[in-house]
Amino acid sequence: MSDKRKLIRHIYLYLVTAITIVLILISTIGFINLFLRKYVLDVKPYDEFTKPYECEEQNLLYRYDGNVQQKKNPNLSKVQEEELIAQCEADEEINRELRNKNDLKRDIAQYLAMLLVALPLYFYHWGIIKKEK
Repeated sequence: MSDKRKLIRHIYLYLVTAITIVLILISTIGFINLFLRKYVLDVKPYDEFTKPYECEEQNLLYRYDGNVQQKKNPNLSKVQEEELIAQCEADEEINRELRNKNDLKRDIAQYLAMLLVALPLYFYHWGIIKKEK
């Protein structure tokens, strides 16, 4: 093998190894971040504080600021309106919890996939480097 090809091969091997180390670090930091946010510090998602929702029930349109924006049925009593608002808020709480679980699963899948791709590449390329030395 010519010296130029050897040099290109060494650059390639070390570059791929360095990139995989960076990917392993990013995924490890991501896992640690998820663990700390969820189980140690119990950080709440932003949407739990802002309540950005809007419910369009059959008889009214309800916004998160607590105001009934539009009554579709003017004959709706105050009790019926309060029941619809309570149902809207309960549904939103369930949806928020499902979104939080889904976000956590998506992040875990992303970091796990990164780790599962980077580790074999790292071991393969680093093994070639060690074998050639």
